[in-house]
This record gives sequence, C-alpha cells and structure tokens, in this order.
Amino acid sequence: MMTTVLINLEQILSLYNLYIYWLDHNNIYQGCSHAQAWVYGLSSHHDIVGKRSADLPWGKTSPEIAKFWEQTNLKIMAKGTPIFIEETITATNGDQIILLANKIPLFNTANHVVGLLVIAINITQQKITETKLKSAKEQVELTLEHIISNMPAHVYWKDINGVYLGSNDQQARSLGLKYGHEIIGKTDFDLPWNKKNAALFRKNDLDVIRTGKIKTAEESAIFDGKEAVVLSQKVPLRDSKGVIIGILGISVDITKQKEMKKLLERAKQKAEEASDLKSQFIMNMQHDLRTPASGVAAMLEILANKEIDSDKKETL
Repeated sequence: MMTTVLINLEQILSLYNLYIYWLDHNNIYQGCSHAQAWVYGLSSHHDIVGKRSADLPWGKTSPEIAKFWEQTNLKIMAKGTPIFIEETITATNGDQIILLANKIPLFNTANHVVGLLVIAINITQQKITETKLKSAKEQVELTLEHIISNMPAHVYWKDINGVYLGSNDQQARSLGLKYGHEIIGKTDFDLPWNKKNAALFRKNDLDVIRTGKIKTAEESAIFDGKEAVVLSQKVPLRDSKGVIIGILGISVDITKQKEMKKLLERAKQKAEEASDLKSQFIMNMQHDLRTPASGVAAMLEILANKEIDSDKKETL
C-alpha cells in the first residue's frame, strides 16, 4: 500500500513570517504569503490574485512607486538574472516598511521567463539603526574635520606610497591650495618645494613605515612661497588588523623661533666678546695704574734718601 504525501504550500507559507509574492510576465500577481498580504493592506492572501501593484491599497496612494516597481520587474524578467533590491512601502497602519527583496525570474520547461518570484525580509529596524549610525558617524567626522581644518598646526596623511590622502586647510593654504581635499592624489614631488626637501620627507615617511615608530624631526619646507623650518612628528597609520597603511604627520612652523635662537646666539657671542674686551681693558688699566704708582713711590724714596744725606752733611 502506497502512502501519498500531500504538501500544503499555503500552510507552509502561513507558518513563516516571510514576505513572498509571485507574478506572471505581465506583472499580475498570482499569489503571496500571509505576511505580504498584511503589508499590502489585504484581508487575505487570496485577494492579491489577478491584481497589479497599482490596484493594491499602497499602489493607489503611491502610484509612482508602483509604476517604478513594475518597470523594474519587467527589466529583471527581460534580463533573466536574479537581483537583490530594497523596496519601501507604507503599511496599513502608516508605518514605512523597508524590504530587502530577492527577485528571481521564473522559467518554463522551454527556458522562457514566465514570471517573477520575490522573497523579501523586513530590514526596517536595521535601516533605522544604520541611519542613526551613519548620522552619528557623519557628525563625528564633521566635528573631527572641523577641528582638524582649524588646527593651527599643519596636519596631513599619506598612504605607504607617499600619496596624500588629505590634509587640513592650514597645510593646503601654505602650499598655494585653498582646501585640504585639493592635495589628495599628490606626492611631495608634486608640491612647491624642491626635490631635495621632497626626498627628505619621503625618507622620514619610510623610516616611520619601516620601524612602526613615531619620528620627530626638523624639516625644511616652503610655506606661502617662503623658506620655512618645521618641527614634524610623524606616526604610523594602521588598519583594523594593525597593518601599517600610511603615515599621519603634524608639523609646526618654528621658523621664527629658529631665527630668534640665531639672534640670541649672536647676541650671546657679542656679549661674550664685549666681556672679553672689558676684562682686557680692566687688566690694561690696572697695569697702567700700577706702573706710574710704582714710579712715584721710587721717586719719593730717592728724594727721601737725598734729604737724609743732606741732613748728615749739615751736622758734620
């Protein structure tokens, strides 16, 4: 005795909260799951049979979206290739529902497309979370960009090949550019400092990339068309796995401080020279003062001796 196993497709579809529907090649619905019927504002999944998107409650309130869906469905069936696409509809309670739909062309035995099967999942909550995260990320990026753009120091970052990925406006303006993004794609050899300086910058960058350590060094640069001296600190940039993918540099213009240091050194040298001259002058003066004083003392001694001799003669 043979046992016949009957598969009730409708019962299976009702057990899962899946959004499923299928259409013929003319975009006419042939069936759907219970969840899909609810989203479409139908009282039963049977009510969708024979209808088009424009005939459904959501299609009547959003005819442009319904038309777009039908055009998209026809393109997918014409191409015969499944795709993933996001679809947004307004549920009967007014909520916006976002579905991630896998649209799969249906073929007959002659390998001709006869319709479309759509299986979708509700990603509304994920999209809301994604939007919030994106908004928070954009806010953080905007804040960081604002901070970096207005920093008094020169901030820049490059990849391992020495190609600039960005900089703050301070760095850009010093190089004759207007905004930091204008430096993207350039190397130090493309910027208005000589090749010797560019080669030194590249060497320092490679030291950081090779060792993975922070490097601080004085570098010659061109700022606003003038020779300048900067104190640069370069740190390695790493990806999420810790692999070095470039460098971040922060440079401070210390040209005035270096000039002041030179002036102070010159002043110190002159002061030391003046001090030596003063000491030599005092020594000479002391010598000159001692010499006539010694002469006067000698003269007085001679005169005193003569006076004594004279007195002796008178006594005799």
